[in-house]
Amino acid sequence: MVDIKLLLGFPASGKSTYAREYASKGYCILNRDTLGGNLDKCVSVAEESFQQGKRNFLFENTYGTVESRAPVIAWAKKHDIPIECLWMTTSIGDAQINAVMRQLQRYGHLLSLEELKAMGKKDPNMFPPVVHYVYRKNFQEPTLSEGFEKITTIPFVRQRDPNVYCNKSIIVDYDGTLRKIKGQDPKMKKSADGKKLRQFPIDPSEIEILPRRAATLERYIDQGYLMLGISNQSGIGHGIVNDAQAKACFDATNKMLGIEIDYLYCPHNMGAGGIPCYCRKPNPGNGVLFIEKYKLDPSQCIVVGDQKTDASFAGVCGFKYMNPDQFFK
Repeated sequence: MVDIKLLLGFPASGKSTYAREYASKGYCILNRDTLGGNLDKCVSVAEESFQQGKRNFLFENTYGTVESRAPVIAWAKKHDIPIECLWMTTSIGDAQINAVMRQLQRYGHLLSLEELKAMGKKDPNMFPPVVHYVYRKNFQEPTLSEGFEKITTIPFVRQRDPNVYCNKSIIVDYDGTLRKIKGQDPKMKKSADGKKLRQFPIDPSEIEILPRRAATLERYIDQGYLMLGISNQSGIGHGIVNDAQAKACFDATNKMLGIEIDYLYCPHNMGAGGIPCYCRKPNPGNGVLFIEKYKLDPSQCIVVGDQKTDASFAGVCGFKYMNPDQFFK
């Protein structure tokens, strides 16, 4: 009996892990990253293997469009063999987390923009976030009308050992959440004359801690929560502030609160093509770093932030979310 399956989904959606199950059953796995070349090569290798007597095939690539899937379906029809579509329904957020985990497992750190750009063909499994967003934009759901005999959806389930990932944390944003620039309303984005207000301090002397911050955080510390901070600092990317100044302001904020908060920040600004890095919220890069460093149980962690990006970031990572008015009430 001949069996042909086509496995599709986001880059880093878990396809390769799933495909290994079929490899162990003797299926010929046809993956562009492994074979090199383009998708047509997967079909040509399948034909060669078929002529040599191979009968079970799994085509495993992103296959995000009708056009990209058509040659495989045509090859199956050529041999009058039914073809099943296996659709990994992994969300873009989980795919991003998987991409970050790959970086940590393979290289030991979150890859910088420069490192991601330099990867090229050296490691096709390392790519910038724009790859996910482009795939989502262009994705066409598979349908039976394309020629599939059957379409099976495969949900992604993240596995973490609850005996290891058991710690809880408060993860705070800084600007507009813990602090403001002296004399400035943190909710005001523009001045009376319409000019955009700077939301982040450049010097510690500008910092004013917002009300009830230290007392509220102390209560959570007493309950066993770790104190962590994640901030977008696009001013660095724009050249308004440098790393040393940003770190001095973070350290000064912690000192003024009287609380030691381990923090991570993204120094990049939004690029023309969207979010350029994994570390800028709402992307989950820095959240994953903290999950792995402190073995956090996301369901026991709360993100506190004043922006929609904070809420989206929390949702992607599996954290709970509260805005500052709720949390510090």
